[in-house]
Amino acid sequence: MKIIQNVTGEAYQIHTIPLGNYDATLKLSFFGTVELWSADIEYHNKTIKGVKLSLGTLHLRSNNLPFDFVIIDNQLTGLDPYALDDFSSGRYSLVVLDSDNLEARRGYDVEE
Repeated sequence: MKIIQNVTGEAYQIHTIPLGNYDATLKLSFFGTVELWSADIEYHNKTIKGVKLSLGTLHLRSNNLPFDFVIIDNQLTGLDPYALDDFSSGRYSLVVLDSDNLEARRGYDVEE
């Protein structure tokens, strides 16, 4: 489990996350009109677009990738991330779960 530390208060940002044999590219977008954060993920030969960042869920479960993302609500608001400064202020944390974390959560092997 690894917290992505450099999420800023900018509406569009790209992060490269080293994961085993390949890097994942995480593109975060904030949509102020509807107050939500969205992610596009590229990994090896897969692209997943338009994943809404929400509390209490694994975001990539149906894609069977060797990693996933979760949101941690550091202030226990119970709300999904909704403001541009949600991550930069520390209100929420964006966490990457690796294959070992996922096997424990899902209860079955995860492809590498």
